[in-house]
Amino acid sequence: MDELIKMMQELKADMNKKFTSIDSQFLQMEKNITTKITEHFDTKFQEMNNDLGKLRNKLQEQEKRLYVLEKNSVQRNLVFFGIDEKEKHYIQLQKQIFEIITNIVKVEIQETELQSIRRMGKKGDRPRPISVTLSTLSKKIQILKNKKNLSKTNIYIKEEFPPNILKMRTELKIEQQKEIEKGNIAFLKYDKLIIKNKKEYNTNKRQLSTTPPQLTENSERLKTNNDKKTQIQTNKKYKTNSNSMLSFISKNNDA
Repeated sequence: MDELIKMMQELKADMNKKFTSIDSQFLQMEKNITTKITEHFDTKFQEMNNDLGKLRNKLQEQEKRLYVLEKNSVQRNLVFFGIDEKEKHYIQLQKQIFEIITNIVKVEIQETELQSIRRMGKKGDRPRPISVTLSTLSKKIQILKNKKNLSKTNIYIKEEFPPNILKMRTELKIEQQKEIEKGNIAFLKYDKLIIKNKKEYNTNKRQLSTTPPQLTENSERLKTNNDKKTQIQTNKKYKTNSNSMLSFISKNNDA
């Protein structure tokens, strides 16, 4: 009976040992599986993150290209406001724009320099603005410089901007007005608001109006060279006069 109990105890101990070993193996397997799954997910996550980064960079590049394309597409464009919408076809509208630029704005232009002309937006009660694409940027600049000649008319001219830039400028004008009310100098430059302190701006402007240091140095150098040249000429003259005087004295002594 004692031997049976002893065998049962040994069997139980052996079974417990085996179960413990199995539990340990299962735990190790679970740990290994978890580690592999984690590593796998980490690798996949890193790959996805890298792909996302590449896509983000490509998107930024595309946005930059689109920005440049949109900017260039209207770079030579002007928008005319306040022109009555009475034209019946394109040729009449072209002639009207040509006469305004030539006779009122006072800029010499050929009809062939009006590359494209179109009314903007849907037709309504008010005359729609007219987008004019010029063949050269220089002609656009000339017209803008002379737009003051339209002050006695109902017509006015503005640069054309892409829709997203126009929206940004509308928002920036609010900030511009706030800065002007503070006493600062604020103006829009395409899609940026430039703010300058009025006192600093005037100080810098006065400094720019003075003679640049390089020009001053050149003037001093030129003055020095002129002084040297004058001195050399004086020495030569003095030497010539001295020789003449010595010759005169020598001749008198010989006589």
